[in-house]
Amino acid sequence: MRYIVFILFYYSVWSFIGCDKRGDAFDNLNVGIDPPIIIEEIDSIYIHNVGDDIKNTFFLVRHAEKEFIGNDPGLDAFGLLRAENLAVILQEVSLEKIYSTPFNRSIETALPSAELRNLGIDEYSNTDSKALLDLLPQDIPIGNALIIAHSYSIPEFLNQLSNSNSYQDIPSFEYDNLYIIQIDTIGGVDILHYKYGI
Repeated sequence: MRYIVFILFYYSVWSFIGCDKRGDAFDNLNVGIDPPIIIEEIDSIYIHNVGDDIKNTFFLVRHAEKEFIGNDPGLDAFGLLRAENLAVILQEVSLEKIYSTPFNRSIETALPSAELRNLGIDEYSNTDSKALLDLLPQDIPIGNALIIAHSYSIPEFLNQLSNSNSYQDIPSFEYDNLYIIQIDTIGGVDILHYKYGI
């Protein structure tokens, strides 16, 4: 089963990222830098069996590790490294938009990916994930986007996309989840779930 999932991941998703499989395990990928960034598959859900005509791919992550000072903290040293690693993982992906909530920790997570592409960062409300989901088809009829969210809003995004209540709040200590959401031209949705290291 893991072999099949890996093959699906490698050909349907990693083609966006443009990296080669490294290492021996089927469920791990090392992005080709030293030291490597480990990407591990967790629990992907194939909701409507997305076809070949994928019109959107959204990369959904929580902001990286934050400092615990002040009302609007930025990233700590681990968080800054994670934000840089996220940019490396997605460096070969064509992103039309990068979305972030207006908080320092979210903007700083998005910044390396935005600077790499000379893109601006579009802000959205952290309390209204549905508004962003409603906006995406108009904003990006075809293409890809990176979305920086929060532990409480990622489940909101995923439950709305999967038309379920399967996703619960992410524990406060988890910052390494990467969700890759693929949508095809007839409304099929797949949600692939990975962990990425620092």
